[in-house]
Amino acid sequence: MDKRILHAFLLGGPGAGQPVAPAQLADKLAGEAPVWVHLDRTQDGVLDWLKSTLPDVDPSVPEALMQPESRPGLHVFGDGILVMLRALNNTPGQDCEDMVSLRLWIDKHRIISLQEEKVREISEIVDLCKQGHPPGTTGSFLGLLIERLNFHIEKFLRQLDATTDRVEEKVIEQPDSTSRNTIVKTRLKVITFRRFVAAQRQALTAIDGQLPAWLTRRDRHRIKAGGIALVRTVEELDEIRERLHVIAQELSDVLSERLNSHMYLLSVVAAIFLPLSFLTGLFGVNLAGIPGAAWEPAFAVFCVISVILGLLLALVFRIMKWM
Repeated sequence: MDKRILHAFLLGGPGAGQPVAPAQLADKLAGEAPVWVHLDRTQDGVLDWLKSTLPDVDPSVPEALMQPESRPGLHVFGDGILVMLRALNNTPGQDCEDMVSLRLWIDKHRIISLQEEKVREISEIVDLCKQGHPPGTTGSFLGLLIERLNFHIEKFLRQLDATTDRVEEKVIEQPDSTSRNTIVKTRLKVITFRRFVAAQRQALTAIDGQLPAWLTRRDRHRIKAGGIALVRTVEELDEIRERLHVIAQELSDVLSERLNSHMYLLSVVAAIFLPLSFLTGLFGVNLAGIPGAAWEPAFAVFCVISVILGLLLALVFRIMKWM
């Protein structure tokens, strides 16, 4: 079996939803029924396969599909669309917000998609095909893919929003320095996530008037709706980022106020004991002529005087509202 091909399905016509065997793939791709082929971009020979399978396409398209780095975009080449999208990263041990690349060539009868890491939305469409409910056309496939991408993006956005709510509640009720790490990590997630989503929003909202004629009105509406949904997502990410900034400032103010309160208390205690320290130092010198050196109750009297003096100083600070 060809390791480059992960999935191949008929999307419409007789046998819609049925997998296509590698031996039949060339004939199916040359036919009129819409066909979807999903490739593993990391395998050897994928570029050669693309060039031989898409001889009628601009030569820059296969090269673009295999570029190491890609930015979200929809680019029209003749009667087809080169689609670069991003999906949430579901690889174990990696961050969801570090979105992975999904590249597609779509024309009226063919979809060639490529992935480097596993893409959950592709697996969902594969399941639909296996259940006998494939998208009937290539335009429907693109609309469905965008909707599934946005569904999971929205779900992750809600998780970030819930995390922000929990941090805000903790800072209000029980502020402590441990919340700072959570705020920093969440802000980094939001910044990374927004960078990818904003580029995808731009891609889906900027191409409406250039789309090929074979896309139906419903297909165009789904693409446009996907762009509008991402506009709202970016706006909400900006709000979450601002909230986190305000929460971080509030936490910093609370911790600073708490530190200042402790330092003030220590200063008051030091001010009370300063004259007492002076007296104990003065009477503690080992020199002749110290008053009360030969009087037995002198130490007790000195202790009483020190306590009274301390209480008087505390009373003065209290009257002056210093404590």
